[in-house]
Amino acid sequence: MDGLHGRDGAAAFMAPPFNTAPADLPDALDSTHDALLRPNGGVVPGDDPGHDWGTSTWTPSTSFFGLA
Repeated sequence: MDGLHGRDGAAAFMAPPFNTAPADLPDALDSTHDALLRPNGGVVPGDDPGHDWGTSTWTPSTSFFGLA
């Protein structure tokens, strides 16, 4: 996270089965998942302050975290 654009669900691509996970990835995935989580248990693609994803969750984003 760069402080300007928020978190992005693509962080899940850093984990298996997509890549070999770096040592600090579990904490980064947990905090990103928590930031993107919606009340129904799914996640949105990101939390960029310049874009409102609303309350609808996205199946692909939720699936990526499930796989990771």
